Formats: sequence, structure tokens, C-alpha cells
Amino acid sequence: MTLFKKDNITLFLLISIIIILVVTVISVIYLNNQAYLYKKALYNSLGAITNVSIKENPEAETTIIEAIKNMDKFDIEEGKEILKLYGISEENTIGIETIDKLVETNKIINIGIIIFGCICIIIVFLIYLYLREKKIKNITKYLKDLQNNEFSLKIEENTEGELSELQNQIVKITMMLQKQNEIMKNDKIELTTALSDISHQIKTPLTSINIMIDILKEPNVEENVKREYLYEITKQLNSINWLITVLLKLSRLDSGTVEFEKKEIDLTKLINEVKEKMAIALEIKNQVLEVNVQNNSKMLGDYNWTKEAITNIVKNCIEHTGENKKIYIFVTENALYLQIVIKDEGEGIEPKDLPNIFNRFYKGKGSSKESFGIGLALAKTIIEKQGGEIKVKSKIGQGTEFRIQIFKGII
Repeated sequence: MTLFKKDNITLFLLISIIIILVVTVISVIYLNNQAYLYKKALYNSLGAITNVSIKENPEAETTIIEAIKNMDKFDIEEGKEILKLYGISEENTIGIETIDKLVETNKIINIGIIIFGCICIIIVFLIYLYLREKKIKNITKYLKDLQNNEFSLKIEENTEGELSELQNQIVKITMMLQKQNEIMKNDKIELTTALSDISHQIKTPLTSINIMIDILKEPNVEENVKREYLYEITKQLNSINWLITVLLKLSRLDSGTVEFEKKEIDLTKLINEVKEKMAIALEIKNQVLEVNVQNNSKMLGDYNWTKEAITNIVKNCIEHTGENKKIYIFVTENALYLQIVIKDEGEGIEPKDLPNIFNRFYKGKGSSKESFGIGLALAKTIIEKQGGEIKVKSKIGQGTEFRIQIFKGII
């Protein structure tokens, strides 16, 4: 019943019942005592009458005793009539007066007992109202604190009742709001940091472009210098364009507006396209990309986004691998997951840099000047959005290995 779920109502009813039981027991005991006193007063009156009667008429002793033992209604009524002839009634009888006094005393005491019980119940009820009002004030204060962004968990309790349940629900909401507030603060800090990094990343090439443009404005600039500067400007603009494109992709992924397709992907075809796309970069450094796809493995996912992730990882391997070296891509699968391993023969990653290489705008010790430190962050986001995970291990002088695992049945 909802009545018994109200705060402290069960305790209030229990105490009230105990008070009623105590008052009832006291009343019963006192009533029994009253009955005993009534009988005693009647017995005393009857004894006095018997004594006087026998003294005046000793031979009637047996008759008087028998009459007392066996009196009936008829004898009682006749006796009352005889008493009335002598002016004796229920109001002026000595024995009856004693009983009357007892009755009056008992009335006062009984009323006192009832009043005492009622006062106790009222006191308990007032205490109940006080505690309820106090709890409501605590909740009100707590809600005002929440409005002022003051998160406190002091009012949580384990007692039953509507207000207690309300308190606990408010605490849960507070914890959720506190968590969201922390997330918002972190997001704000990350956004500020990201904007600062973006500004820095764009400002550097723009400054370089402006300097080169100013030089090109000068008269008598040699043609070979013009070609060199124009090539460098084009290169810087392409870098800025790539950075903006990647940032837009990351923002779409972060906002959740990207809907990944769930189609079967031919990994042999996908990796060959990545190889073709990176062919010029590989040729410039005379590097070889070896591919080994087990049993023409396939996976469920988004073709273009998966291609973007693998391309960025391969691009990173090319940048950090010297000339005349090899880069490997191995694709294997088992009953649980599909695994793509991308390995290079580069200089390796410093142990202190290893935990941070997937952080946005992080550039390790061996990063090139053209690197923005954002490609691996994009790759990681794409893989994780498709239910996979990416791990990396590296040793200085022995190269780096990226291990992608796409779990079956998740996408």
C-alpha cells in the first residue's frame, strides 16, 4: 500500500499503536481495580447491615444469611420499597456515597489516561510532521545548491518512503549532472586546446606562404626561384587543405553525424587501392609495400572510411621509414575477429611517445616538419566507431607495428 511508503508513517503508526496498547492495558488494569473496590464497598455495607440485624434479632440470623445468599429480583424490589418508606434512597445511602466517590475518582483518572494517550499520539504526529518538514527543507536547499552548480551528495540515505526515494533519485540525477558537467568542462578544455593547435598548424604554413609571396612580388626574381617558391606554396596549400579536410572528418565523427555503412568489404581490393594511392610517396623513398591477405578475407563495414583509416596508417609508416625499406600489410582472421597488421622497418617510436601517438596534434620526436599529428587520431576514431580496436608496439631501430582488430558480429 502506498500509505505505508510515506516517510516515517510506518514508525508513526507503530508508535501510535504501542501507545494505544499501553493505554488499553493501563485502563483494563485500573478497571479491574475499580471493580474490586466497588465489590469491597458493597461488601462492607452488607456486612454492617447484617451485623445490626443479627444483634437486634439473633434468631433471624439463619434467615438473614440465606436471604443474602439466595436473594432474587423480587426480594431486591421489595427491599427498595421498604427503604423508601424510611426515606432511604440510592442518593443518600452511606455505602452508595462511598461508591459514588470511587466512581467520580475513577472518571477523572480514566479521562486523564485517555487524554495522556491522545497527547502522546499528538506529540508523535508533530514529531513526524517536523521530521517530514525538515526533510523537505533539506531537499529544497539541495535543489537550490544544484541551481548554483554546487554538487553535494550529503542527503543520500537508505530509509524507505516517498521523500527518501525522491532524495535518492535526486542524488542519481546529481551524479549524472556532475558527470556531464565534468565532460562539458573537459570538452571545453579540449576544444580550446584544439582551436589553439589548429590555429598554430595553419598559421605556420600561412606565414611561410606570405613570405614567399612577398619575395615573388619583388622584381628581378629568377625563374627557377619562382618555380621553387610556387611549388612550395602549392605544397603548403595542399597541406592546409588536407588538414582542414581531416578536421572536418573528425568533427563529423565526434558529433555522431556519420552513418557507417555495413557492407561486405573485399580487403584485397581495398588494400590494393591504398597501395595505388600511396604509390608516388613509396616511389619517392624507393620503398616497397608488401601485401598478404589470407584467403581473400572480407569484413563488414564502411568501405571508404576503412580505406581512410588504413591509408593514414600507411602514410605514417612511409613518413617514419627510411629509403629502400619495406612496409608490410598482413590480413588474417579467425572465428572471433579479423586482424590487419601494418608493419614498417622504420626508426621506431620512443617509449615516452608511444602512449600518445593517437592523441590529436601530438608530434613525437621523429615527426617531420610537414606532419600535423592528426592522421593516426583519425584512423583510431574510424576503427573504434566500427567496433574495432587498434594497438601499437614499437622498438627503436626495429620499426613499428599497428595491429587492427575488427570483431565479428559487432558491426
